[in-house]
Amino acid sequence: MEMGHLNCSATAKPTKHQMIELATFVSAVRASGSLSASALVSQVQERDGISLGKHKPTVYRAREAVNEVAGEIVQRSVEKIPQLLAEFARLNSGSTAVAERDGDGHVKRAIVIGDVFAAAVEARQNVLGIDCAHSKCPVYSGVQMILVGRDGNLKNTTIAFALVPTEDRDNYAWFLPS
Repeated sequence: MEMGHLNCSATAKPTKHQMIELATFVSAVRASGSLSASALVSQVQERDGISLGKHKPTVYRAREAVNEVAGEIVQRSVEKIPQLLAEFARLNSGSTAVAERDGDGHVKRAIVIGDVFAAAVEARQNVLGIDCAHSKCPVYSGVQMILVGRDGNLKNTTIAFALVPTEDRDNYAWFLPS
């Protein structure tokens, strides 16, 4: 039997790799990529009963590693948008689904207009609204634009949906004439 640590007062010092293996740590970072080290330490302590100690530099390095992996996952997903939209348009005759790329070949903005919504223009009221929602995702800082109309039953229906980098005049002009 090892008695060397019987009266030891030292605390464990988890490594960056051990921290990024904790599901609570990863989910907290993915929910808010800029969460403070103190908040991360508290959440892991509360939920898992694991002490990350007072090793804030290691916690910050682990947080950045999780954010980097999440960014890579999102980037790979975003690269699939043009193909997915082309397939959507192919399978939904009359619908519009377009992705626009920037000078570096990255997806700049995308729009989807379902044919069923465009065809219902005659039956809906002439009440339109635009709503923009700024993304809270730590790895995507763009804006979701939604064009909403009212149907004959006074219910809101989505007519068009777009992802754009910023809520500005250029993106509104691009979104509305579509």
